[in-house]
Amino acid sequence: MSRPEIEIEPFGKRVVVERIIENSEDDQILSSVTDDAGTQHIIYKPSSAANPNAEHTGIVKAAGAECQYVLAGDRVLFVRHLGDATLLDQNLLVMHESDIIGRIQDKAVVRCA
Repeated sequence: MSRPEIEIEPFGKRVVVERIIENSEDDQILSSVTDDAGTQHIIYKPSSAANPNAEHTGIVKAAGAECQYVLAGDRVLFVRHLGDATLLDQNLLVMHESDIIGRIQDKAVVRCA
């Protein structure tokens, strides 16, 4: 059964961002247990847990009419712990435009001024 599609039009300076899932290959295995049925259960410590203040990346799905810096389709960088963000889905957030640190350019080298 597929989940229903979420559609939202953000108001003001709010944006809807879909998080890009980080590579989980570096996750540390904390515990591994096999139950009586032979199913293995693994508890992982995500590599992102090492730095709780790390940034996340995402794709802007929709931007409010008053947004000045981002448009739908932009790849953006934002802080992980957002005080006023609303989680619509496991990877879909509604946040203030001011919570976005910057737009990610599609160039091999990004230079900061």
